[in-house]
This record gives sequence, structure tokens and C-alpha cells, in this order.
Amino acid sequence: MDDDLVSDEDNGDCTGEGKTHLTNSSNENDVNIAREHGGTGGNNEANKLEERGAEDDEDNCPTANMFRNRLHYLFRRLLRALSSPRQHPILFFVDDVQWADSASLELISSFVLDFDHLNEADGQETPQCLIVLGAYRSNEVHSDHMLNHYIESFQSSASARVTTFNLEGLTESHTIDLISDSLKLPIRWTRSLASTVHKKSLGNPFFVKMFMSSLLDDHKQSYSLRDRCWKWDIDDVKGVGIEETVATMMSKRISRLPVAVIEALIVASCFGVRVDKGVICSLSGFELF
Repeated sequence: MDDDLVSDEDNGDCTGEGKTHLTNSSNENDVNIAREHGGTGGNNEANKLEERGAEDDEDNCPTANMFRNRLHYLFRRLLRALSSPRQHPILFFVDDVQWADSASLELISSFVLDFDHLNEADGQETPQCLIVLGAYRSNEVHSDHMLNHYIESFQSSASARVTTFNLEGLTESHTIDLISDSLKLPIRWTRSLASTVHKKSLGNPFFVKMFMSSLLDDHKQSYSLRDRCWKWDIDDVKGVGIEETVATMMSKRISRLPVAVIEALIVASCFGVRVDKGVICSLSGFELF
């Protein structure tokens, strides 16, 4: 049924307040009749009729589970249409799974555990070629983390073959090679620097990168135009501390921004992961794009 817009301003509501309601046309006449009587009783009756109409509409609408199952099914159909065992294998990579919400994990679980069920429904026996690669930080996934439940269900399922890789930190020799290659300098020049960085970062690649960036920000490392190479004081580098977690390290980097930028970020964070251009322009006071 089409929805009609009914306004109290045209009906002379006795409360003196103009209110606009979007009501179902099947109850529109009853609601308007109740309003024409005026008084508190009329308003109460109108509210009851509107609530009854809302309940009827809610009963007729698909539930959230139906929408979720339909989304999962369509996503599996899409992957099945795009993949084939020999010519078009699909690699689905998800990074930082420890931060995924329950809806995202449910979707991943759907096409991991129920992917080949489409073949059974269509009477086919050809398996589809789908590899799901998920990366997460084990130190952030505790025993009560919801990700553990999904990992256990994958491992116990007969329709999925699970392989677990534990990525250890970089060795000292790997850190030396990495820094030497990044700075374009011989290993004999970067060995002391790389050894210090390795001890502070414990071989964590992310911390290695962030620590090297902090040396530039703190002017502990600079590029010499005269010698055409990077320069540093190893004693100054040894005196630089390193944060224990990614969150504290990022907080420290943000604290170095101008005060106006930090205040704008605080306001923008209230809008979620996406912020409209108009909000950014209002915060900045000028067009950014």
C-alpha cells in the first residue's frame, strides 16, 4: 500500500502543535477521525491506531535474519560465479581480523563453511577454488575473544581445510638486511643501527618501521646532502624509547599534530569510520577538495 502524509496542522489539533506523521493508508481514515474529535482521548486513540499499524507493518517485513541469510547466499553465489578450479581461483585476504565485528565474521564464516553447498543444491560435484587468508595479531586475541569461536568452527568443519601459520618476528640478520636496503647503505655501516633497532622492536616489522619513522620525526636521523647518505648518532638512537603497543605508538604520533588538527579529529571521530566532505570543510573552515 502507498504511504500518505497526514498533517495535524490541517486538522486543527487542540494541542496547538503542528506534527507530521507518516501513516499507512489503511489506518489513515481511523486516525483522522480520532483527531477530529479533539481532546486527550482522541489523541490517545490515534496513537493506539498508529502503533497497531506499525506492528502490522513490522510483522509483514522480513526479519533481520532473513536479510542476513540472503546477503550471505548472494555473496556465495557471486564467488561461485567468479571462481573455477583451474582458470579462476580466488584468494580472499582479510587483514587485522581481530578488529572485525560479528557481522563481518558471520559473512566470512558463511562462504568458508557453506561455499560448496551451492554445488550440492545445483546437482554439481565440481569443487570451487576459494582460499581465504586471514591475518590477525595473536597477542590481541584473548581466550574470550569471539574470533576464537570462529577459528574453532573452521577447524572442526569437514567442509574447510585450515592451515595455521605463526609468523615470528624478524631475526637480527633480517632486520640488518631490511634497514640496509631501505637506507641504500652497506651492511657494515648500518649494522650497529639495525642491531639497536632490532633489540628495541623485538623483530616486529611494524615496530621497526614505526621506530625508523620516529627517528626522522625526532631529528635523530637526517639525510646529508654533502655526503649524499643518511646520518645518525648511535648514542642518540639508543636513548630513544619505543612504545609497547601499536595504540600507544599511534597516540604518540597523533599528539604531535597541531592542536587545531587534533580537535578536528576528536570531533570527526564521533561520526564513525566515514566523514562527509561537508563536515570536514566545516571543521577546517575552508575547502579541502
